[in-house]
Amino acid sequence: MHCYRCLGLGYCPKIRTLIVSDLELSNPEFLRSVRLTAYRHNISSYQWLDEVYSLYRDYHGWICDERGQEVLLDLEVFETPNIRTW
Repeated sequence: MHCYRCLGLGYCPKIRTLIVSDLELSNPEFLRSVRLTAYRHNISSYQWLDEVYSLYRDYHGWICDERGQEVLLDLEVFETPNIRTW
């Protein structure tokens, strides 16, 4: 259920997610954790790209950087031939 303000904005300003840092993306343990989470949610490597798009589309909060500024994700970085092996 969304309040009227959230419905008007299209997202809830109270729900925030900190964007993943380059340091985290270069950490093999973090990548293993992402893969394990996908596996536990029954998301195969073939479904990965569609799932990323769906999760971002359906997210009702907003994504911010370490300064609290909103970040709009550029999902084109996932449009690579070997995304399944990421």
